[in-house]
Amino acid sequence: IVLQQINFYKPDIIYFGNVDLVTNNFISEIKKLKFIKILIGFHCAPFNNRIFTNLNNLDCIVTCTKGYLHMLKNKLNKPILLMQHSFPVRYSKKKLNRSIDITFIGSIFVGESLHNKRVNLIFELMKNFKNSFIAINFSKKLLFTLLFRFFRSIYKFQIFSEIIFIYKIIYIYFFSKKPVFGQQMFDIISDSKILVNTHIDDTEYAGNMRLFEGTGLGCLVLTDIKKELNNLFKIGKEIDVFENEKELIEKCKFYLSNIQKINTISLLGQKKTIENYNYEKRISILDEYIKSKLEKNEKNL
Repeated sequence: IVLQQINFYKPDIIYFGNVDLVTNNFISEIKKLKFIKILIGFHCAPFNNRIFTNLNNLDCIVTCTKGYLHMLKNKLNKPILLMQHSFPVRYSKKKLNRSIDITFIGSIFVGESLHNKRVNLIFELMKNFKNSFIAINFSKKLLFTLLFRFFRSIYKFQIFSEIIFIYKIIYIYFFSKKPVFGQQMFDIISDSKILVNTHIDDTEYAGNMRLFEGTGLGCLVLTDIKKELNNLFKIGKEIDVFENEKELIEKCKFYLSNIQKINTISLLGQKKTIENYNYEKRISILDEYIKSKLEKNEKNL
């Protein structure tokens, strides 16, 4: 059906918003269409061989952090554009009186390069703050993953630490809220004083979507420390950071007892995102990039 739509509209450019959702064969079929001038793929998540194969069959790649940019450059000989995430300004709300103290909305996928560190953070948030909104999207393979980790821990004689880890995941699974998306998610964040952010374990660089959603919706964003974060926001003035679970809990308690500080930092963070990280500015970067590629292709004809 998608191929028929492409054949009908005959676009110059195909932009894959998620290369993990397409196959190499599908990309090959598209490349046979003579009216297609550029194939672009966006990817800003952990890689596997299939994703690398898909990306290698495209003309150019877009990613959202310097960490993934370096990984791609080391693996593929392709033009790569760094274009960080943005926030749709029309959803911004300057709301000071908010009813939820602490919010985290995101995924937990268990794995060494995924969200293992996040498990400990979320567990501590749930244990320490009752007026919170913790909504988790779990992997459909969660039970299989936990069973595998349990039997592996027996083999490696690490069963005690693994049981504690599994207990935390089960606790989060049963006592967290179901995942929310879209407008419902934005409404909840807009009613939250503090939005906690943690990046995926495999990245050293800041730049996930939650940073911009939280600031754009007027929350005080507390995020884990990552490289390049200070180039996006002024730490302590537009957002704040933590190094571990203990510091996160301490800072949450401090800010909740100093609402004026929450309001001051969140308003400055929101101003930064609305003015600098909106979709209009981000899309202009992509627009210029596409134009330069089209011009280069025309010169080579």
